[in-house]
Amino acid sequence: MSIRSSLSIADRSVSLPSGMRLSYADIDKGHPGTGRPHRDNPIVCLHAVSHGSRDFEALIERITSRGRIIAIDWPGHGNSESDSQPTAAIRYEEILGEVLDALELDCVAIVGNSIGGAAAIRYAARNPARVEALVVCDSGGLVAPNAVTRSFCRAMAWVYRRATRGARWFDAFYRLQYRALLTTAPAAEQRARIVAAGRSMAPVLADAWASFATPANDVRPYVADVQCRVLLAWAKRDPYNAYSAARTALAEFKDAETCMFPGGHTPFLEDPDAFAEALVRFLDAREESRPSDVADGLRVA
Repeated sequence: MSIRSSLSIADRSVSLPSGMRLSYADIDKGHPGTGRPHRDNPIVCLHAVSHGSRDFEALIERITSRGRIIAIDWPGHGNSESDSQPTAAIRYEEILGEVLDALELDCVAIVGNSIGGAAAIRYAARNPARVEALVVCDSGGLVAPNAVTRSFCRAMAWVYRRATRGARWFDAFYRLQYRALLTTAPAAEQRARIVAAGRSMAPVLADAWASFATPANDVRPYVADVQCRVLLAWAKRDPYNAYSAARTALAEFKDAETCMFPGGHTPFLEDPDAFAEALVRFLDAREESRPSDVADGLRVA
């Protein structure tokens, strides 16, 4: 098994119109005998760039009786083939639509982290009939771009381009970066896998960070067009996509509640117990329920 594929739990694949094969995990163990409701619509899970479907392994273990769960590997991640187009949220939105079409999924709930969250916001806004609920985790593209943020993104793209050319300092840099991004004990094993795969993922990361500096990365215009219920599930100490910086854009969602978790960037990986509890409650809630703020996975009255 390659270092890259170790990030994956995917055991199936699907051919997309471009000819690329995308890998995904498809789990459905829910049934009436569990005593818990089985969801009719699948939950589709979208990971951050340079991560993989294995990010959702602990979450799936905790909610598998709820119904069908699909976790994809983005192109060039896990067991998926590489894409002929550069990595970007706008491209991932297209791929998400192609996957849902190929799997004949008419309506889904989506859990999206980082670039996966940005792609999910775009898709939900443009395809309201196909998304019943949206869980946004530390999404990018929600802060007004400026000269500083664009320069930072270009600098990060330069770092990853240097990694593709064998820069000796890259491994130490990447370890330090992920100590800040995935900070809790439950995320330790996956963090080690992500760090080990850093050099193999560097070309994808270079493309992604370059895209973050472009106008197309801005998902703020799509937020107000999202019609479904939204759970904003954020890690408290995100060094890149801080909730406080995104708050103005997030307030434009029509029907949203907020849940804050310990960690740096990926709450379902860093605190799977509390995240699973919050997710189940959110998905089971009636649509007419009033949104409210949540702290540390517990609802605040």
